[in-house]
Amino acid sequence: MVDYQSQQQFFHWKADFKTTFSYAMIDLSTIIHVKKTDELHRIIPQLEKADRIAIDTEADSLHHYFEKVCLLQVSVPGLDAIIDPLADIDLSPLMDVLARKTLIIQGADYDLRMMNRDYNFHASSIFDTMLAAQILGYERFSYAALVEKHIGITLSKHGQKADWSQRPLPEKLITYAAADTHYLTEVAEKLEAELVEAGRLSWLEESCERLLGYVAEGMRVPDPEKQWRVKGWHSLKPGRGWAFLRELWKWRDTESQRADFPPFKIMRNETLVQIALWAQNGFKPEETPKIPRNIQGRRRREMDQALAVARQMAPSDFPRPLESPRRRQPALNEQLLCDIKKVRDHHATELGLDPGFLLSASTISALAAASPATDDDLTGAGLFRWQVGLMGADILDTVRKSAEVNRTAETPA
Repeated sequence: MVDYQSQQQFFHWKADFKTTFSYAMIDLSTIIHVKKTDELHRIIPQLEKADRIAIDTEADSLHHYFEKVCLLQVSVPGLDAIIDPLADIDLSPLMDVLARKTLIIQGADYDLRMMNRDYNFHASSIFDTMLAAQILGYERFSYAALVEKHIGITLSKHGQKADWSQRPLPEKLITYAAADTHYLTEVAEKLEAELVEAGRLSWLEESCERLLGYVAEGMRVPDPEKQWRVKGWHSLKPGRGWAFLRELWKWRDTESQRADFPPFKIMRNETLVQIALWAQNGFKPEETPKIPRNIQGRRRREMDQALAVARQMAPSDFPRPLESPRRRQPALNEQLLCDIKKVRDHHATELGLDPGFLLSASTISALAAASPATDDDLTGAGLFRWQVGLMGADILDTVRKSAEVNRTAETPA
């Protein structure tokens, strides 16, 4: 099963300097930069004529705490439009058209959740090119990799860390943004042809349908008991050590909101952990960690106050260990877990798919806990219909054999 709860994956590809960069392949004069409502109305008829619309978004999470959609890119044959949602513009005509069309989008999850949050937008049909590539067994499935494979062009990386909230936007960023949808329809057509040839188009259709259900739930609400447990938190002692880190994290979050900066621009996670370790070990002057230069004056006083709160905290208020989801379930049959994984791995090898994509570890655990007996039980545990058709019989047979072994072991001699 596709694990939509995983963190967004980032891919870095070496540029082939023998290939012309994308910003040289798109004529800036052909890109329509929409900054007024009447300009938007002029492109709506062309969007209405298309069956499918390629879309993408650009946000400013690398530069602001309060993330927002800063740019909407749409492309149909003969039109590349860059729409500025930060301008004084009524986007409702655009949202109305997009809601009635099939949207071609690369890695739809986060873009659609942001559009849902900012514009109450709900897509009715999508073609996710990243999912399509994964279903086809591609090892490289970023948009840049797909354009390089199917179009033969190496995309510029110029805008990967850009502040998309800046205005006016430089010409290079406008062209970079347009490239994100300019080639998307052609990429989708090539992937679709491969899916049809492989007999896997229905796999994508079902996967996209379920993804739309997840997206409709909106942005995920972070668990406050997990947020402060940044990388390295395990190096701290349970109890007061955890309390120091939690209070430092809360201080940084408050300061990030006040400045409207992403948290890492206030203080990096590694530094939070270093300071918490120093505090846990007794605030020894000779071991004082290096404090970033931007932490001074009021910021430094409030950081010290956060440490003082943790230092004086009663043990009853210390952070508690996280409860593992598996602890809330009946004890899993580890052998059955292993056997289902073997079934998954066998089919993944035959199909040329990544095992974790074909069936995630969380779904295998759900299967082992549920001990399914029917196809309906398999879908109830999270499998797609296409997964049931591929390996459902083998999984059910594995579960039956496991049950027989357990019954034999429990039968008195």
